Amino acid sequence: MNRAEQKERLSEIIDTMEDVISGLKNVKPEYNELVGDFEKIRQKMENEGYDQVLDFYTDEFSNKLSVVMLEHHTDIENLRDLIDSFNDDIESYADEISESRAEKLHDRYMDLEDIIDRLSFSDEDIVLETIIETLEDDLQLIKNMKK
Repeated sequence: MNRAEQKERLSEIIDTMEDVISGLKNVKPEYNELVGDFEKIRQKMENEGYDQVLDFYTDEFSNKLSVVMLEHHTDIENLRDLIDSFNDDIESYADEISESRAEKLHDRYMDLEDIIDRLSFSDEDIVLETIIETLEDDLQLIKNMKK
């Protein structure tokens, strides 16, 4: 995989990541409204003595909703697949080239594994804003790999 092919694949990853970030920013108002509505309902039930009815609180609802919005309103799965496939192809290519070139290749793409791990968002302590910030940080790392 020559450098031009690498840049082409990175461009596809960048475009997809930008689309995911844009999709999340577009659903953010709906997300905020839903979280606000949930908090109002929870508060009303608590004030009326029905706080036992809800087995989780607004933070937990917010976290679960963040992951649902990510999975259903973006192409996050495609993004994960693109990055994972690219990483696998880089590893295969590194096996075919000289050790010194492979080392340079690994240095250039050393953050890919971390990015892949971060893209596995769960509903544990994660809110929509954090997902967006993480994706924006990772987008910058990917852009730097393309230089």
